[in-house]
Amino acid sequence: MTALHSQTTLSADDPGCADALRLVQRLNALLDRLCTKGLRALSSEDLSGLRAQVQELEVIGATTLAEQLAALADQIGDGQRSAAVAACRFRAAVRVFERLLSLRMVEAAMGRAMDYQPDHEH
Repeated sequence: MTALHSQTTLSADDPGCADALRLVQRLNALLDRLCTKGLRALSSEDLSGLRAQVQELEVIGATTLAEQLAALADQIGDGQRSAAVAACRFRAAVRVFERLLSLRMVEAAMGRAMDYQPDHEH
């Protein structure tokens, strides 16, 4: 299972990486609130917040995460017991996505460092 769609347009040199990291932070905050409150105690505002992030994930090409989050929101909204398992799986997928994003950013930074040619004029 991969959190990134294989044809994603997100690249490490893209300013979208910062947006993607902010999205990961928002998702983690929502998941923390979900775990703290409990699935059945979520307000309609919390559920709307989860659903709003689906579109954000689609915009950056993380369609697998978007699909998982949409399914999670539907399960929570329907009061299904399977929502707890879906929440754990989604949390894990977000962590994988965050690691992949971090690796891309480090790879780009290392590439720029390797290409850097200091001027040795004295």
